[in-house]
Amino acid sequence: MPASVSDLNIFLNNPGWARFMKTNLHLHTPATSWDWDAVEGQTRQASNISIAEYFESLNKTSLDLVAITDHNCVSWCGPLIELATAARKSGKSKIHILPGVEITTYEGPHIVGIFDESSDLEKIELMLTRLGMSGKGEKEDKVGRFPGAKSPHTIQEVFKEIDSLGGIVVGPHVDNADGLWGFKDFRSRNQVLNDQLIRILAAPSGTIKKVREADGAVRLLFKNMDTKIITNSFGFLNTSDSHRLEDFEEKVTWIKMTRPGLEGVRQLVYEPELRVSHEIHEIEDKTGRLEFREGFFFVEPSPLPYPYPKIIGISINGGMLDGLKVALSPNQNSIIGRNYAGKSALLDCIRFALNVIPSDPDKLAKFTDRMKAFVGDGGDVTLYLSAEEKTYAVTRILTSTKVGKGPKGVPQITGAPDVYLLWNGSEFKRESSKNIHQVFPIEVYPQGEVTKIKENADQQMHIVDSLNGIKLLKDEVELFELGGIKTIRGELKDNRESIVNKLKRKEELNEATSGIDQLRTEIEDLESLSTSPSVIEKKLWAEQELKIENHTKELLRFKPKWNSANLVPQTQDNKIGIEPGGKETRDIEFKPESAPPADYSTQASNIFKTTIKKLDESILNGSHAISEGIENLSVLEKSRKSRSDELDEKILNSAIPGDARAIGDSLIDHITEKRKTLAGLLDQNRELEGVEKEIAELIRMRKELLQRYGEKWSDIKKKRQEVVQMISRGSASNIKAELMIDVDKTLYKDKLTDIVDRFTSVAVRISHKEDQLALVTDGASPNELADIVKGHVSKGITDKCSGVTPNTESVLFCMTDSDVLELQECPLDDRFVISYQREGDTDYTPVDSGLSGGEQTLALISVAMVPKGLPLIIDQPEDELGPGLITHELVEQIRKVKSERQLIFVTHVPNIPVLADSELVLCVEQKIGANGKKSKLKCFGSLEDADVVGQLLELDGGNIAFEKRSQRYSRATKSKSKL
Repeated sequence: MPASVSDLNIFLNNPGWARFMKTNLHLHTPATSWDWDAVEGQTRQASNISIAEYFESLNKTSLDLVAITDHNCVSWCGPLIELATAARKSGKSKIHILPGVEITTYEGPHIVGIFDESSDLEKIELMLTRLGMSGKGEKEDKVGRFPGAKSPHTIQEVFKEIDSLGGIVVGPHVDNADGLWGFKDFRSRNQVLNDQLIRILAAPSGTIKKVREADGAVRLLFKNMDTKIITNSFGFLNTSDSHRLEDFEEKVTWIKMTRPGLEGVRQLVYEPELRVSHEIHEIEDKTGRLEFREGFFFVEPSPLPYPYPKIIGISINGGMLDGLKVALSPNQNSIIGRNYAGKSALLDCIRFALNVIPSDPDKLAKFTDRMKAFVGDGGDVTLYLSAEEKTYAVTRILTSTKVGKGPKGVPQITGAPDVYLLWNGSEFKRESSKNIHQVFPIEVYPQGEVTKIKENADQQMHIVDSLNGIKLLKDEVELFELGGIKTIRGELKDNRESIVNKLKRKEELNEATSGIDQLRTEIEDLESLSTSPSVIEKKLWAEQELKIENHTKELLRFKPKWNSANLVPQTQDNKIGIEPGGKETRDIEFKPESAPPADYSTQASNIFKTTIKKLDESILNGSHAISEGIENLSVLEKSRKSRSDELDEKILNSAIPGDARAIGDSLIDHITEKRKTLAGLLDQNRELEGVEKEIAELIRMRKELLQRYGEKWSDIKKKRQEVVQMISRGSASNIKAELMIDVDKTLYKDKLTDIVDRFTSVAVRISHKEDQLALVTDGASPNELADIVKGHVSKGITDKCSGVTPNTESVLFCMTDSDVLELQECPLDDRFVISYQREGDTDYTPVDSGLSGGEQTLALISVAMVPKGLPLIIDQPEDELGPGLITHELVEQIRKVKSERQLIFVTHVPNIPVLADSELVLCVEQKIGANGKKSKLKCFGSLEDADVVGQLLELDGGNIAFEKRSQRYSRATKSKSKL
C-alpha cells in the first residue's frame, strides 16, 4: 500500500509508548475559600469562581495531567473530573484530573495523597473522617484520633490510610515550614522519611542532590538530608502548590508516562531520574560545607525533544505479519515474546524497507526466504520516518527472482524502496531522486552479528562504516554499479578490460605486420625482373584490380554505417572529388574496350565519387546509391578482367618462348598476390596505429580514474576518522577506540595470492608462499609493485622488499597486463581497533586478544551504543553477556544514550527493558490457524501497563519463580534494600 497520511496520524496521535507529559500535581481550588483567599496577590476571590469557570481556566493550559489537592477535603474533585471526562469525549480537552487531598497531620507537616481518576471519593471522605477531621476542609481541621483511641493518628498511619485506598503518598513543599523537612518541631522526621510508603517528595529545583553510593547505587535526596541516616530514595516533583488561576503552569513537572494517570506518576518511585525531565548540574560550593556536588534541576523538554532521526511507525501488508501497525518510541523499544513468535521478523521488515539487506548471496537468499514468509510475494512494508525536521515515508513491495539455472536457483530480492516526503502535512509526494540511505541512515546488527564481528577483527570496521555516509562511498569503490549506473570501480574495471583487449590486439597486429618491409623488398625484386612491355602491361592491369577492389571495400565498409546512422560516409581521404591518395579525379569519356589501364583507375574513382554525391543529395536513397555504386564497380572489374585475359591470350600467341611466357605470367601473378598481401598488411598497420592511440587514451583516462578512486578512498578515511573521534568522545571510560590508517592489507594479500596461484605450477612456484607474499605486501604498496612489474625493473622487488627471493621475484614478473592493472585498483584498508579496560587493570586490551567472550561483546556493543545521530537496531544484545555485565554495564549504557538516539532491541532478558525502563515494550505472539501462521501484538506499552509487566514477569520465569527467588534472596537484600 502507498504511504498514508491517516496511518501517520494514527502513529503520531495514539502512541503506546511512554513520553513526557506536562503535569501539576498540587493544585488548590476555591473549595477551601479560607486558604484560597489568603494567598498573597490573589486576583479573584473564591466566592467569584464557579467549578465550571475553574475548569475552563484549567482547560486553556497545555497541561496533560493535574491533581486537585485541597486541604482536608475532596469536594471539588468529583465535579471537575466529570467536566474533564465530558470535554475529552467531545474532543475539546486532553486534560486528565486526579483526585487528591492535602492532609494536615497531627505532628504538623502536611502530606498529600493522590488517587486514581476512577477512585471512589466517598471512601476518601470516610478516610478523612476516620482520621478525626470533618472531611469538609474546615480551617481548623487536622488529623486527630479515633473515638476511644489513646493517642492521635501518626503520620505513618496516614501513609497507610492513603496506601489502603491505592493512593500515592507525597511529601509536599518539603523545604517549607509545614513540610516534612522544614517543620522544625517534628521529632520523628528521620523515621518517617525512611518509611517505604513515602517515596515521592516535592522540592524546589536545585535543592535536590544526587548521591552515588559505594556499591554504585544512585539516590536522590533533599539537599540537607544526611545520607547515612536517611536510607530511603525519593522521586521528586516540582513545588507548584498553585492557589491562583494564573499559576496552573507555574513550577510544573514533566513526567514520562504512557498515558496521563496515577500509574504513570507511580513510576517516579522506581525511576526518579528517567521518568522526570531534568538536568544534573555541578553545584558550586562557596562555603566549603556542601556534601554533594551534583544538583537536580527540573527542566521542560525542548521544542524538539527528539531532534535525531527516528522511525515513527511501521505498517505491514501480507504474509504472517499482515495488518500489523506499530508506533515506535523515539527512545528505547524492546520487543519480547516466545521463541519463533515473530520478534526478529519486525526487525527484518525494517531492514527490508530501508534496503539494509545482506550483500552475501547465501545470506541474501535466506533473508529473501524469510521475507517471503513475513510479508509474502507482492506484500509491502511502509515505514514512517522523521529526519532533519522532515517527515518521510518509505514503501517497499516484496519482489524477488532466482539467480542461477534450474530449481536450485538462488532467490534474491529485487526492486528498491520508494521514498515519499510529507507536503504541508496533508499528502506524501514521491521523491524519485532520493536515495533511502541518504535520507535515513541506520545502524543494524542482526541476530548473531555482534558475535561474528567479535570473532573477526576485520569486521569491526562495520561499526564505523555504517555511519557518516561511509557506506555510500564504500559502495562506489567496492561495487561495479549502483542503481544501474557504473561506479568508479565499474569504470575502472571497464577501462582495465578495454586496455587488456587493446594490448592483446596490438600484440596480434605487431606480429602480423612484422614482415611488411621484407614483403616490399620482395615485390621490388620481382618487379625488376618483369621488363617486357606485355609483362609491364599485365602488371598495370593487376594494379587496377587492386584499386577497383579498394573502392568496393570502402563502399562495403560504409554500407552498414549508413544503414545504422543514415549519415553520408566521408573520410579524410575520401571526400567528394578526391580519390584515394589525394589526387583530383577528372571526367573522361570511358570506353571499356579501348581504355588503357590507367583510365580504369580513373573510372573507378568516378564511380566512387558519383556514389558519394548521390548520398549527399538524397539521404533517404543512400543505401540504394551504395548498392548501385558497388554494382558499377563490379561491372568495371569484369571489363578489366576481360581486357587482362585478352592480354594473356596475346602473350600466349606471341613469339616469346614458352618458358619465358610461363615465367612472365607466373611472375605477374606472384607480384599481384604479394601486392594484395601487402595491402592487407598496410590496413592492419593503420589499425595498429589506431590501437596504439586508443591505448594511450585509455591509459590517460585510467590515470584520471585512479586519481578519482584514490580521492574516494581518502574521503572514506577522513570520514572514518571523524566517526572514531565521535565514538571516542561518547564511549565509556573503560572503552578505547582507535583507527589505524592503511594497515589492513588483507585485500592486497588476497589479490596477490589469487594472481600468483593462477600462473604457478610445480615447475614455477614460490617456496614458503605465504611468508614471501607477506614480505612483498609489507615492502611495497600495490601501486609500487604494479610499477615495478610493469617496468620490469631488474631486482626491483628484491631491492624494495627485504627477504624476498629471486625466485619469488621471477614468479611475480610473470604477471599479465590484467594482473598489473588489477593491482592498481587494490586499496590498503584501515583497521578499527576497540580495546576494553577490565576493572582493576591499567592497560586496555584489544577485543580480539585476551578478553572473554562477554567482555568482547560488551566492548563492541558499547561502541555501537555511542550516540551517532541515527537509530540503532540490535537483535539480542544480551548474547554472550552474563547477568552482571547486562545489569551493571549494558543497562547503564542504554539508560545514558536512549535520550540521544532511537534504540530498537529484540531481547529474551527482562532486565533490559525493566532496569533500563524501556519506553515501549512490544510483546509479539504467534497463532496458527486455518490460514497458517500469524504473528500479532499481544500487548504493548511501558512498565506502567499491567499487561506488559505480566509478560515481562512471564519472560522472567513467571510469578512463582519470581516469588521463590525473592524469598531466597531476602536475607541478603533486606539490609541493603532501598526500595
